[in-house]
Amino acid sequence: MNFYDESENSENWKSYVSYVDDKSRIGFFFVDLGLAEFAPIEEKKFLIRFTLNFLQPDENGMPDDAESETLNAVEDSLATTMESTFNAVYPGHATLEGKCTFYFYVPNNTPRYEQTFNKIMSAFPDYLFEYKPAVFDPKWNCYFEYLLPEKE
Repeated sequence: MNFYDESENSENWKSYVSYVDDKSRIGFFFVDLGLAEFAPIEEKKFLIRFTLNFLQPDENGMPDDAESETLNAVEDSLATTMESTFNAVYPGHATLEGKCTFYFYVPNNTPRYEQTFNKIMSAFPDYLFEYKPAVFDPKWNCYFEYLLPEKE
């Protein structure tokens, strides 16, 4: 059994570019590699996906520098709020085709997540977003099979 001390943040973040799905699309990933030492975390078996549409993505589906600053603020607000309100773990996000999807592992599937996302995004009224209700992912397959880079 792995034990995860929530008072410690791994701070072992890595960004990388990789092919996605059938290798026909390219995605940009930002992931906490340090969680691999602890995951899966027994108390956090549910995965939430929160997807934000960019306002003006470039030809590669990426935001420009000005929008990137706003997206960083959205990310900070999402991660901080989810961690403090729901005891969530934020393993990272993926940017693909003009959208950024943020992932959170949470202890349960509660309907209050939608209210929280709506409140956070009220500070960013120009952005369209959607979220998928929490799905059961006890082995953290999304983290290990999608977010983490392939071993070289």
